[in-house]
Amino acid sequence: MKNLTVAVLLFILAACNSYSLNKQVETDRKKPVLKYSPVSEYPTSAAKKGIGGWVKLKFDVNEKGRPVNIVVLDSKPLKTFDKVAKKTLSNWRYLPKVVNGIPVVAQKLETTLTFSLN
Repeated sequence: MKNLTVAVLLFILAACNSYSLNKQVETDRKKPVLKYSPVSEYPTSAAKKGIGGWVKLKFDVNEKGRPVNIVVLDSKPLKTFDKVAKKTLSNWRYLPKVVNGIPVVAQKLETTLTFSLN
């Protein structure tokens, strides 16, 4: 009877472990996935002058899916759209990177925001 109980427990543990491994494979995500990206505001001064441009940003996505540590890498025209680009990116939301079923920080991501009056 003792051997049967041990065998049943081992079977249950093996089944739970197998389910857990399969679930991790399904939920692991190699990189964050953008799920919400509100439109950026256009700086009034740039709009009045008919100026367009772009801003290249580097950032991390924390385990809650929020962009953090946002840094401007380059922009054209220089500094015209930097502030609004950083604000816009800070409002984006991601499904975070997931490793072994646990959300983790994804580092050194890059994106370019383009500003156009079209």
